[in-house]
Amino acid sequence: MRRKISLMLFFICLFISINAQDHICFRNIPINGHLSVFVQKMKTLGYKSIYSSEKAEVFEGIFAGKEANIYVLASSKSKTVFKVTVLYPKRETWLKLKSEFLDMKDLFQKKYGTPNDVYDFFDSPYEEGDGYEIQALKSDKVHFVVFWDDKDGVIELSIDESCQVQITYEDNKNTIIANRELDASRLRDI
Repeated sequence: MRRKISLMLFFICLFISINAQDHICFRNIPINGHLSVFVQKMKTLGYKSIYSSEKAEVFEGIFAGKEANIYVLASSKSKTVFKVTVLYPKRETWLKLKSEFLDMKDLFQKKYGTPNDVYDFFDSPYEEGDGYEIQALKSDKVHFVVFWDDKDGVIELSIDESCQVQITYEDNKNTIIANRELDASRLRDI
């Protein structure tokens, strides 16, 4: 009987670990499952919820040693978590933004290795060093984006037009579910 229970526990643990490996993780939490379950796991890590809706939860707390807001997004029907986005506070200068971006890029490279794609350029008529970097950023003329992707999902590090460093973890399988549910909802309308 003991052997049977031990064997059953082994297979349950194996199933859980195999299932968890099919999804990208945020803070060692697989980006998977119902929004309410993911929210509880985030709270266990010490994050404080500051906004809640049917398809999203926003937290504040520390990520990679810095204050940030963390957005957890879920699909429209099944409420399956598919994306987590970290937003650092707005920065007033290009130097501070770029420094924070490069610091995070270095950290992610240490963990995930060489990125799959790197973009770091300005669109004409702007160029780095001209003193108009923030204006260019707000005009969507700056492209500082780095991607790490694998079979489970994509991690994107970027500087957005709101003068913030943003990190997005997007699960491949659950993004398909979210898109399918959104399409079904939209098709019902037409």
